[in-house]
Amino acid sequence: GIRDVERSRGLGDVYKETVFLFSDEVVRIKKSELKQGLVRTSYGTNFDKVCYHILGEEKIKKAVIITDGISSVEPELAKQVYKKKEMYAVIIKNRMENVINWEKFEIELKKFCRKIFYYEGG
Repeated sequence: GIRDVERSRGLGDVYKETVFLFSDEVVRIKKSELKQGLVRTSYGTNFDKVCYHILGEEKIKKAVIITDGISSVEPELAKQVYKKKEMYAVIIKNRMENVINWEKFEIELKKFCRKIFYYEGG
C-alpha cells in the first residue's frame, strides 16, 4: 500500500514485479537500475502512452502509476483501460506545487484509474 512507499527508502525496496517508467514513452527498468536511481526520461508526461502500453501487455492485470506531471488521455482509450485493467495512481504532490487546478488533473486520472492517492513526502 501507499504507506509502504512512504516508509521505504526507495521504490526498489517495495516492488516485486516488473517496473516500467514513463514520460513521453514507456520503458522497462531493472530493479538494480531503479535502486541505483537510474532513470530514462524525456521529462514529459503522456498518459495515452501508458494506456496503450498496459492494453498491449496481456500479462498485466493491475498497475500503479506514480506521477508528478499532468497529461490528458483520449476518452475512448481511457474507457478501454478502465474496463479491462485495474489501474491506480499516486500523485507526488510536492513536485507539483504550481498545479492550481487539481480537480482537472484528477478528472483525467479518474478516467482510467480506479483510485488516486497523494504522496506529499520528500
